[in-house]
Amino acid sequence: MFLRRGNLIVLMFCAILVLSGCGIKVTVINDSNEAIKNVEVVYNGGKMTLPKLESKSRIKKRISPKGESDLELKYRDHKDALHVKKVDVYFESGIGYSGDIVITVDPNDNVTWSSTIGQ
Repeated sequence: MFLRRGNLIVLMFCAILVLSGCGIKVTVINDSNEAIKNVEVVYNGGKMTLPKLESKSRIKKRISPKGESDLELKYRDHKDALHVKKVDVYFESGIGYSGDIVITVDPNDNVTWSSTIGQ
C-alpha cells in the first residue's frame, strides 16, 4: 500500500495531535507564605520532583503513569517538617485518560485538589 506524501503528512499530524493529549497534567500550587522544599508528586511508574517551590508559585508537568495510579504529594515546609498527603484521584495509562489535577498547599499547610479527569 502506497501513501502519498500529502496523506503521510496528514497521518503524522493526526498522530502528533493524539499523542500530545496523552497523560495527565499535574499542577502543584504553593499558596503558602513560605517556600516548600523537596516537593514530590509520586504516581505508579514515576514521580515529578522539584527541589524548591517558592511561595505563591506553581509547577506544571504532564505525567504518564504505568497502569492504574493515584497520587501522593510529599514536601517539607519552612520548619523542615515532612508532609505526606494522598491525593484521592484515580487514573490509568493510555489514551482514554486525560485531564488536569491541580494540587494546592494553603498557608496552613492544608492540601486540597481538584480534578478534571474524565470530564
